[in-house]
Amino acid sequence: MEDEHSPSSTLQKESPMRPRTQAPHRPHHRSQPHFTQRALLAAIGHALATGFIASAVLPGAALAADAAPARKAYAIPAGPLEGALNRFGREAGILLSFPTATTAGLQSPGLNGSYAVADGLDQLLQGSGLGAVAQANGGYVLVRQAPASAAAASAATASGAAPAAVAAPARTQALSEITVTARADGENPSAPLAGYVARKSSTATKTATATREIPQSISVVTRDNLDARGVSNLAEALEYVPGFTPRTYGRDDRYDWSIARGIGSTNGGNYRDGLKDAGNVYAMPRLNSYSVERVEFLRGPASLLFGTTIPGGTVNSITKRPAGEAQGEIRVRAGDIDRRGVAGDISGPLSTDGSLLYRLVGLTEQYDLMTPGSTKKERYFAPSLTWKIDRDTSVTVLANYQEDRIAGDAYPFKYVEALGYYVPVAEKGWDHFQRDQWSTGVLFDHRINDKLSFHSRSRYGKVKLDYQVNFLTGLVSKSVVTRRGQHINDDTESRQTDNYMEYQWKAGKWSNTTIAGVDLSKISGASYRGTTITSQFDLSTGTGPFAAPLLKAEYVASTRQTGLYLQNQARFDERFVIVAGLRQDRFRENAVAAWVDGPVNTNKTTGRLGGVWLLPGGVSPYAGYATSFQPQGGATYDGVKFKPTSARQYEVGVRYEPAGGNAMLSAAVFDIVQQNVAAADPLHEGFNVQRGEVGSRGLELEANASLMQGIDASASYSYTDARVTRDTRPNLIGRKNGLVPSHKATLWLNARVPGEWVSGMKVGMGVRYNSKVPDYENVRWVPGVTLFDARLGYQIGTHWELSLNARNLFDKKHLGNCSDGDCYPGDQREVLATASYRW
Repeated sequence: MEDEHSPSSTLQKESPMRPRTQAPHRPHHRSQPHFTQRALLAAIGHALATGFIASAVLPGAALAADAAPARKAYAIPAGPLEGALNRFGREAGILLSFPTATTAGLQSPGLNGSYAVADGLDQLLQGSGLGAVAQANGGYVLVRQAPASAAAASAATASGAAPAAVAAPARTQALSEITVTARADGENPSAPLAGYVARKSSTATKTATATREIPQSISVVTRDNLDARGVSNLAEALEYVPGFTPRTYGRDDRYDWSIARGIGSTNGGNYRDGLKDAGNVYAMPRLNSYSVERVEFLRGPASLLFGTTIPGGTVNSITKRPAGEAQGEIRVRAGDIDRRGVAGDISGPLSTDGSLLYRLVGLTEQYDLMTPGSTKKERYFAPSLTWKIDRDTSVTVLANYQEDRIAGDAYPFKYVEALGYYVPVAEKGWDHFQRDQWSTGVLFDHRINDKLSFHSRSRYGKVKLDYQVNFLTGLVSKSVVTRRGQHINDDTESRQTDNYMEYQWKAGKWSNTTIAGVDLSKISGASYRGTTITSQFDLSTGTGPFAAPLLKAEYVASTRQTGLYLQNQARFDERFVIVAGLRQDRFRENAVAAWVDGPVNTNKTTGRLGGVWLLPGGVSPYAGYATSFQPQGGATYDGVKFKPTSARQYEVGVRYEPAGGNAMLSAAVFDIVQQNVAAADPLHEGFNVQRGEVGSRGLELEANASLMQGIDASASYSYTDARVTRDTRPNLIGRKNGLVPSHKATLWLNARVPGEWVSGMKVGMGVRYNSKVPDYENVRWVPGVTLFDARLGYQIGTHWELSLNARNLFDKKHLGNCSDGDCYPGDQREVLATASYRW
């Protein structure tokens, strides 16, 4: 019943008490760590069949939309044409690609009211001498109007008539380099994105790379997706993606306990803007989801890009950055767990020439925890500033401050399985969880010439934690129990910088993008802990003897890591892509702790090799190999220091992008093996040797689509078989990794109700299924569960939007897991009302 774990004990088992520890490596013996040919062909065949069906359905849906163009409300103020077009593109769900010089000095009259895409473009381009011509692929080409044509259009507008569509080739001059299209050629992987489909990512390669050219699985959750589902944290953000198991300890309002591909906890291993959200033993940061533009989950090993990482995958959040045009949002939320809060997001230019941009993001919110008598308050503030020094150079400063305050028992809500109910043992006025985190980062980009550019990402961060909690340790009678208190004081300080050159070059039919760089990090922290003696506690009166414990140093450490990396992306004749890279890391840790024997010094080489075949029709099969490593503290009985764990992954998959449709479908099979895992020393009790091995293999399917008639969809399925494959104790071989379901399936649909029915209405529905989940010993399994989510939204005019979200709509009782005699319930139903005003 007692959930008190020292850091040394949690090296063998994941516990929510120590966020730094990764998911445990419990030993399943497999004769061969790879998939059979039949399984591989079946998976790819399934994905291709799904793609062919979608290719028939999605273009048809687009044509149906063309037959009756959807109208949408806009409120774009008059101003520079470039800014107006960019904003219209985001809100309309199309992407704009054109040279800045083309629109330099041109003004737009703005757009206010309800318009179809073509009509909206005509209005925005009024008086500019440019017009938009619809293309067969659903996009638009800008053409320069002849003077007579432009004058006629202006006269028609002045008389109250709608401007005529540009359709006379003899009187127009096509601008081939200026295109308004639904393709992602101009997509910025860090900028706002309309809809659910991200066609570019920088997380997977550090460069703006088309998703279909990445030889590794990646999921991107956009801001539109997060807002539609009413997401409040990163665990909720990734609930609908494959290969990700959120909230393994039920509802936890301190940390985001999640597992990637069944083989590694993401808590303490998340990234923000390409740099690690670093923490110490307990002082782990937790990013507020309102601050992010998109969340990306790169599945599988990724040490080439990030250095030390877990084998299962890497979560990288792209935070909101200054926008080129004035915009803003004020949001008010209230919910049935006494949730209430207000948030704001304001951005725009500070200078008349648009060279200086700003953004202010802030939030304050509070709500009740599932644990009776406990409440949480969150505050977040993030100012940022971008200076476009010239057309080739820009610098962005990102700062943020966040505080989390939990009054009362902050531990994940649980109950003693033998009793079936929660036993409150918190000391009134003493139990609390208080975390402060702040950071300042700088993003610098400079284009030296058309081929060569330099990029730098740096951040200084700090996290401070004060955590006081009491644990139930035994039962004396129905009204008397025993408890033990803990006081944890932890802080961490981090300095990180990642600098690399990017060179684009050609050799015959090969087009190459090469990056070479170095990243440096220094992370230091000190953790202090004090524990009270075990004493009795009277449940009827809520009192018992108590004396605050004295703090003692538990873990004081400083780590330094230097990584040198080289990567090349080679595209042959627009048909094949090969991605290859190597990295050399030097890791040094000096620590004082009971489980550490002297400094840890590690040198490790990791890499990646993969290829993509770009077939006609949007089909892209790929295969890839990637590696990762994680340093380990400790030593064997003979004093030999532990080597870092190492992992490798083989992955084969296929992606499909239907022509003329804004959709992405993917399928992948993977096999991960992690070696040098600690296992019990059979000759010396209490010591470990590095003879363990764990593996995970599975199948993942994913689909995202944003159709022109206002339907957004996200669906996924994953099968994960994660087990111990080698151990010093034969009885552990074949045991499944704890807290990981074998099957997971999700579906989310969000649609605008046709205007002739109820103008401005939006309806969403989601379903999440997890199969049964084992504990670490594979003795206790919690049943599988199917949960439903729902959303009802209403757009009022051009500024207001109201929405009502329900998580676990039918209030299904379910468990995150049961282990060590305790059970951790999952989320109860939560209904959340939101009112947003945007301009």
